[in-house]
Amino acid sequence: MPSDGVESAGEAASVEHVRVEVRGKFLWLGTTKFFMRGVSYGPFQPDAMGSPFPSAEQIQQDFALMRQAGINTIRTYDVPPQRLLDLALQWNIRVLVGIPWAQHICFLDDRQVMRSIRTSISRAVRFCNGHPSILAYIIGNEIPSPIVRWHGPRKVSQFLAQLYDTAKALDPLALVTYANYPSTEYLATDFVDVYACNVYLHDETAYRRYVARLHNVAGEKPLILSEFGMDAIRAGEEHQAETLAWQVHTAFEMGAAGTVVFTWTDDWFTGGYQITDWAFGLVQADRTPRKAYYAVQAAYQAPCPPLPEDAPKISVVVCAYNAEPTMRECLESLTKLAYPSYEAIIVDDGSRDRTGAIADEYPQFKVIHQPNRGLSVARNVGMTAATGEIIAYLDSDAMADPDWLTYLAWKFKTSQHVGVGGPNLPPPEGDWTANCVASAPGSPTHILLDDEIAEHIPGCNMAFRKQALVEVGGFDPTYTAAGDDVDICWRLQDLGYTIGFSPAAIVWHHRRKTVKSYLKQQMGYGKAEAMLFRKHPGKFNTLGTAKWAGRIYGGIRTGLALSRGCIYYGVFGSGLFQRVYHSPNSWLADFPLSLEWNILTALLLLGGVLSPLFLIAGLLSGLMSVWSVIRQIVATDVPVSQHRWLAYLLVGGLQYIQPIARGWARVRRLLVEHAQRTRCGGWRTVIWGVMRQPWRRHITLAYWTESGIEKSALLHPLLQHLRAAGYPALNDTGWKPWDLAIDGHPWAHIPIEVVLENHGGTKRLARIRISWHFTPLSRGVLWVGAGLLGLGVLEAQPWLVGTAGVILPVGVLQVAYQSASVIQQACRVVKDVAAQLGLIPLLARNGRRV
Repeated sequence: MPSDGVESAGEAASVEHVRVEVRGKFLWLGTTKFFMRGVSYGPFQPDAMGSPFPSAEQIQQDFALMRQAGINTIRTYDVPPQRLLDLALQWNIRVLVGIPWAQHICFLDDRQVMRSIRTSISRAVRFCNGHPSILAYIIGNEIPSPIVRWHGPRKVSQFLAQLYDTAKALDPLALVTYANYPSTEYLATDFVDVYACNVYLHDETAYRRYVARLHNVAGEKPLILSEFGMDAIRAGEEHQAETLAWQVHTAFEMGAAGTVVFTWTDDWFTGGYQITDWAFGLVQADRTPRKAYYAVQAAYQAPCPPLPEDAPKISVVVCAYNAEPTMRECLESLTKLAYPSYEAIIVDDGSRDRTGAIADEYPQFKVIHQPNRGLSVARNVGMTAATGEIIAYLDSDAMADPDWLTYLAWKFKTSQHVGVGGPNLPPPEGDWTANCVASAPGSPTHILLDDEIAEHIPGCNMAFRKQALVEVGGFDPTYTAAGDDVDICWRLQDLGYTIGFSPAAIVWHHRRKTVKSYLKQQMGYGKAEAMLFRKHPGKFNTLGTAKWAGRIYGGIRTGLALSRGCIYYGVFGSGLFQRVYHSPNSWLADFPLSLEWNILTALLLLGGVLSPLFLIAGLLSGLMSVWSVIRQIVATDVPVSQHRWLAYLLVGGLQYIQPIARGWARVRRLLVEHAQRTRCGGWRTVIWGVMRQPWRRHITLAYWTESGIEKSALLHPLLQHLRAAGYPALNDTGWKPWDLAIDGHPWAHIPIEVVLENHGGTKRLARIRISWHFTPLSRGVLWVGAGLLGLGVLEAQPWLVGTAGVILPVGVLQVAYQSASVIQQACRVVKDVAAQLGLIPLLARNGRRV
């Protein structure tokens, strides 16, 4: 520990200096982004006073050479003395203060060692407290993976969190982090201010993949590559220089907030020895610059983030409807974009407030005024007016980061993706209620298939190649408020295209500020899900919720995951890259808070008047919902400093209400659409159709043709007609025994099979079989009735027997009626398609046309 005769190094610093702070994925110094261009410094052989740092004269010489190379940050592995901190302040160099402690031993097995570690942290922070050159404290560095495995990752994370709290309590404005490494990537450090990781990968492809991986591990926090380097003795100075150059460039291109090259000089003393057989330094021990020095100098003095060569022109489209409260800050953010080739197109979709007038105040943007026609139409209007090869969509209640387009452009330039999205982060709100609402589930979020490929990107921050949008016909105009982003992503992926994700291409997206507006938004999302369910039935499960193949970042599924994932340690814990592998998302994670679960809970509680078994089952069901809410609250970081308990209660209430409100809106929309489809025929038509042809598990239609028609020529128009009629029709993907199916019906699953008999030449006999099968809902109704009947008989409860006597026949009649209704309508669709194709219906045995 330094001892320079003062209690705190901060007391000796008289110059006012702005502290670096975190905003989203980046570091900021006042109103300017601060990109950390760093190098590690030391450890050196201790001097006569035991300080592992050079003399003031040598530090002065080093800092002068660093500034010539564009270096603005150093990382130390010991607490620096005051002379270093003061000189760093003079040279405008920030310091990452490493605090050493006994991390190579089983420190959690000895309470005295744990107290000693806490003392080391507090003593170091007290000494440096308030010094303006301090950038951050590193409270630990690469705890060996066998030690973490011995103690368990959870206990180690909890101890590091305690060290973090100790440092923040003494210096609340300072940043605090832990330097992780790939062998303990699974170590949860989501409490730190920035995510730091030491990475030694010298293959560019592997390096890119891992930086993308680290961005997702970091989440919404800045990513710092806190160590990387190469030994010039073994690799050669030329290769060292080339590698460090592309490593720095790639890190900033991919959105890192900072880098630390290991190390400044070959003068390196560790473990009680002067190291002479390694040469990682940018300069030699006598401070003679290597080729790597000039390579890093060129990379650090380049613009940050770097701009791609031949940067593509990007058209930014903002669609606005009654967006007066947020319109100006949205457009102001577009004026600050640090991108050389872009245009902005503002589509005022019939706003009744001052949205259009505010947009007209920006003559550099193209403003289009039109009557209110819905979000998708507005997006298509912007697409048509765009002249860029890439179209980036930004919501009118969002603000773009200055480098938003730069990171999007890099992703398009380095991949074949037709779409790219990025995170949308909630800006800090002044009202505690708004911050609570922002922490509630259901906000737009991205869904990733892996670290770089997305399954879904939210509409508030998405970009597409214009050619791809035109190919799929743009956005579906039936989505007037929500759901258009999901639909366009699925349609592009159905054509074999991929969608990328750029974690640094962030926008600040306002969440709803009141509970009322939040619930209204969630119900709107529920309606959109019902529309998507009709168009993409294969993407949804039995409960009507989307079956995402990727991992959802944020939202209710994250907190309610059934599994914490499996850690790969390697044989005997020797894996170089040890990470957590998560199981696919399961609808069971959502079920305890779903509308269906709560309806079942209410029915069981009401059934308590009939039998105490129902009451017990209802109470257990309700407790599972409460437990799910509690788990989600614990996993939620509510950014409020006042009314903490009230805030957590509000967030918990929203956690519970959100899936119910969204589910109710979805179910109501589906029921309305179902009623509209089945109303046309009426019950008389259905019953008459059943009487004309005995009702069986399937109906077979037969048609003759001599036009040589093939099976696909019949199936494609049949699929189109079913979907046009409003049925969620599926086609076989190779794993089903049927060709088409109507799968969105609540009571029956209707598979359709087609076979063509070849009778020589162009003569064909087409047979079309329409069947029906019970859905889980219809089975559930019948099983509930049977269960009540059995329970009533066993308990000698006439009430239960009577209830079952109502449920069973009503359920059977409902299933029969609804199934017959769908089959009759499917038959009409088949007959219409057959008539259009000129197929001749064959006569049945009773002489009637089929």
